[in-house]
Amino acid sequence: GSEAISGDGADYRGRQQYSRFGKKCLVWETQDRMPEYEAANYTALSPANTTKNFCRNPYLEDDPNKAKTIWCITSDPDVMWEEC
Repeated sequence: GSEAISGDGADYRGRQQYSRFGKKCLVWETQDRMPEYEAANYTALSPANTTKNFCRNPYLEDDPNKAKTIWCITSDPDVMWEEC
């Protein structure tokens, strides 16, 4: 479980579970705020049983929106997602 991060964090596999401002991250596979973000659609979220609610930077090569670093879907009803 290395916390090492390089570039945009696409290869980050650490265990950070809170956003930059301390919001608890939701479990990728069970959250329903942004349901497209699940292991079946993003390599960075695979395998599903290992991703839990850890910060990641999942995107596809042709995605128009790519985060600059790792992020997560938050438990805050006012903040859909936030960088970690």
